[in-house]
Amino acid sequence: MKFLKDKVIVGDTVCIMRDDNYHTYHLNPSPEPDKVIDNYSEGCQTIRFQNGPIKEVGVNGITEASVIKVLIDRYEYFQSMENGRFKTKENECVLDNLFCCLCKINQRSLDREKREVEGYNKP
Repeated sequence: MKFLKDKVIVGDTVCIMRDDNYHTYHLNPSPEPDKVIDNYSEGCQTIRFQNGPIKEVGVNGITEASVIKVLIDRYEYFQSMENGRFKTKENECVLDNLFCCLCKINQRSLDREKREVEGYNKP
Protein backbone atom coordinates (compact mmCIF):
# COMPACT_ATOMS: atom_id res chain seq x y z
CA MET A 1 0.00 0.00 0.00
CA LYS A 2 1.16 3.50 -0.77
CA PHE A 3 0.25 6.39 1.53
CA LEU A 4 -0.92 9.32 -0.56
CA LYS A 5 0.38 12.03 1.74
CA ASP A 6 0.69 14.51 -1.10
CA LYS A 7 -2.92 13.85 -2.09
CA VAL A 8 -4.53 14.62 1.28
CA ILE A 9 -6.49 17.88 1.26
CA VAL A 10 -5.36 20.44 3.82
CA GLY A 11 -7.61 20.18 6.86
CA ASP A 12 -8.94 16.79 5.80
CA THR A 13 -8.81 14.14 8.49
CA VAL A 14 -8.52 11.15 6.19
CA CYS A 15 -5.44 9.09 5.45
CA ILE A 16 -5.68 7.78 1.89
CA MET A 17 -3.77 4.69 0.82
CA ARG A 18 -3.85 2.78 -2.45
CA ASP A 19 -2.55 -0.49 -3.79
CA ASP A 20 0.17 -0.57 -6.44
CA ASN A 21 -2.22 -1.19 -9.33
CA TYR A 22 -4.52 1.77 -8.54
CA HIS A 23 -7.63 -0.40 -8.09
CA THR A 24 -8.14 -0.36 -4.31
CA TYR A 25 -8.12 2.70 -2.08
CA HIS A 26 -8.47 2.77 1.70
CA LEU A 27 -9.78 5.92 3.32
CA ASN A 28 -8.97 6.00 6.99
CA PRO A 29 -10.14 8.60 9.52
CA SER A 30 -6.62 8.86 10.94
CA PRO A 31 -4.63 11.74 9.40
CA GLU A 32 -1.33 10.16 10.44
CA PRO A 33 0.01 7.13 8.53
CA ASP A 34 1.62 5.62 11.64
CA LYS A 35 -1.77 5.63 13.37
CA VAL A 36 -3.74 3.96 10.58
CA ILE A 37 -6.54 1.77 11.89
CA ASP A 38 -7.28 -1.59 10.32
CA ASN A 39 -9.75 -1.90 7.46
CA TYR A 40 -12.51 -3.26 9.66
CA SER A 41 -12.51 -0.44 12.19
CA GLU A 42 -15.38 1.99 12.35
CA GLY A 43 -15.05 4.79 9.86
CA CYS A 44 -12.57 3.15 7.50
CA GLN A 45 -13.85 2.82 3.94
CA THR A 46 -12.50 0.83 1.03
CA ILE A 47 -13.16 1.67 -2.60
CA ARG A 48 -12.51 -1.10 -5.10
CA PHE A 49 -12.55 0.00 -8.71
CA GLN A 50 -13.30 -2.28 -11.64
CA ASN A 51 -10.16 -4.24 -12.44
CA GLY A 52 -10.22 -5.21 -16.09
CA PRO A 53 -12.84 -4.94 -18.84
CA ILE A 54 -16.28 -6.15 -17.75
CA LYS A 55 -16.81 -8.22 -20.92
CA GLU A 56 -13.52 -10.01 -20.23
CA VAL A 57 -13.46 -10.37 -16.42
CA GLY A 58 -17.01 -9.56 -15.27
CA VAL A 59 -17.98 -6.97 -12.69
CA ASN A 60 -15.52 -6.89 -9.79
CA GLY A 61 -15.60 -3.27 -8.65
CA ILE A 62 -17.19 0.11 -9.15
CA THR A 63 -16.55 2.57 -11.94
CA GLU A 64 -15.20 6.08 -11.70
CA ALA A 65 -18.55 7.29 -13.09
CA SER A 66 -20.33 5.72 -10.10
CA VAL A 67 -18.16 7.66 -7.66
CA ILE A 68 -18.83 10.88 -9.56
CA LYS A 69 -22.59 10.19 -9.44
CA VAL A 70 -22.36 9.79 -5.66
CA LEU A 71 -20.57 13.14 -5.40
CA ILE A 72 -23.15 14.81 -7.66
CA ASP A 73 -25.94 13.51 -5.43
CA ARG A 74 -24.18 14.81 -2.32
CA TYR A 75 -23.53 18.29 -3.73
CA GLU A 76 -27.09 18.51 -5.06
CA TYR A 77 -28.22 17.75 -1.51
CA PHE A 78 -26.03 20.57 -0.16
CA GLN A 79 -27.47 22.96 -2.72
CA SER A 80 -31.07 22.02 -1.95
CA MET A 81 -30.94 22.03 1.85
CA GLU A 82 -33.65 23.85 3.73
CA ASN A 83 -32.98 27.59 4.11
CA GLY A 84 -30.10 27.33 1.64
CA ARG A 85 -27.70 26.68 4.52
CA PHE A 86 -25.02 25.12 2.32
CA LYS A 87 -25.94 26.58 -1.06
CA THR A 88 -22.87 28.34 -2.44
CA LYS A 89 -21.41 29.44 -5.75
CA GLU A 90 -18.48 27.14 -5.05
CA ASN A 91 -20.76 24.12 -4.64
CA GLU A 92 -22.48 25.05 -7.91
CA CYS A 93 -19.08 25.19 -9.60
CA VAL A 94 -18.20 21.77 -8.16
CA LEU A 95 -21.47 20.39 -9.54
CA ASP A 96 -20.84 21.89 -12.98
CA ASN A 97 -17.40 20.31 -13.10
CA LEU A 98 -18.64 16.92 -11.86
CA PHE A 99 -21.32 16.94 -14.58
CA CYS A 100 -18.60 17.83 -17.11
CA CYS A 101 -16.49 14.87 -15.90
CA LEU A 102 -19.45 12.52 -16.20
CA CYS A 103 -20.22 13.84 -19.68
CA LYS A 104 -16.65 13.18 -20.82
CA ILE A 105 -16.73 9.66 -19.42
CA ASN A 106 -20.00 9.02 -21.27
CA GLN A 107 -18.56 10.47 -24.49
CA ARG A 108 -15.57 8.16 -24.16
CA SER A 109 -17.87 5.14 -23.70
CA LEU A 110 -20.00 6.10 -26.71
CA ASP A 111 -16.88 6.46 -28.83
CA ARG A 112 -15.64 3.05 -27.65
CA GLU A 113 -19.05 1.49 -28.41
CA LYS A 114 -18.95 2.93 -31.95
CA ARG A 115 -15.50 1.38 -32.42
CA GLU A 116 -16.78 -1.88 -30.86
CA VAL A 117 -14.05 -1.94 -28.19
CA GLU A 118 -16.19 -0.97 -25.17
CA GLY A 119 -15.79 -3.60 -22.46
CA TYR A 120 -12.57 -4.98 -23.88
CA ASN A 121 -8.93 -4.30 -23.07
CA LYS A 122 -8.33 -2.38 -26.29
CA PRO A 123 -7.44 1.29 -26.88
